[in-house]
Amino acid sequence: MNIKYNKKKQEMREDPVISAFVKAKELLTKNSTTVIGVLVVLLFILGGLFVFNRAKETSIREAQELFGMAMIQYNGNNIDEAIQSFGDAANGYSHTPQGSMSAFMLGNIYYSQKNYDEAVKWFGMAVSNRGSTGFVGAQALVGLAVAYEALGETTMAINTYQKALRDNRIAFKHPSVRWKLALLARSEDPGLAGEMCRKIIADSSAVFYHQHAQNLLATFDAAF
Repeated sequence: MNIKYNKKKQEMREDPVISAFVKAKELLTKNSTTVIGVLVVLLFILGGLFVFNRAKETSIREAQELFGMAMIQYNGNNIDEAIQSFGDAANGYSHTPQGSMSAFMLGNIYYSQKNYDEAVKWFGMAVSNRGSTGFVGAQALVGLAVAYEALGETTMAINTYQKALRDNRIAFKHPSVRWKLALLARSEDPGLAGEMCRKIIADSSAVFYHQHAQNLLATFDAAF
């Protein structure tokens, strides 16, 4: 009886699965405090991620509602109310796409009102906001350049237009940006203006601006 029991016990010890289970049990017993600590940390991290995701979802939903309300007010020509709602969304939910879009809309509203300082402020916010990962942030860069130009801040406008040319999210607008840059730089930096004209002429997608660029380039050639 004892021989059979001992033999069975020996076989169990030699079983790799059972052996691993026994070792794991011994390790868990010896390091129970550490294991519990690790589990607590993991639970804390998982709980934090759950709360963060829920808060993020709530934040996005609130931003969507506020932006939707602002658009209704804007389309209804209730501009003052729309400005307030867009401002709340842009300031309170800057990390969301709706917050960035709200800042962009404010830039457009203030530009149309010829309040160029405010336009620069809000276009700048739309460019820098964490939620500006798509088309809005790139489009706001062009708006910012136009607002600088309206303020007579030529150097800032040129620098901002050049940044827009490096942004491939608005590659379809690059011909018009190059033409704006050529016009703006013709007295400040004729070399840059000429470069923009030549790039426009070489660009098959910029046919609309070809004749304008050729005419402007001809004035530079005549001057020298």
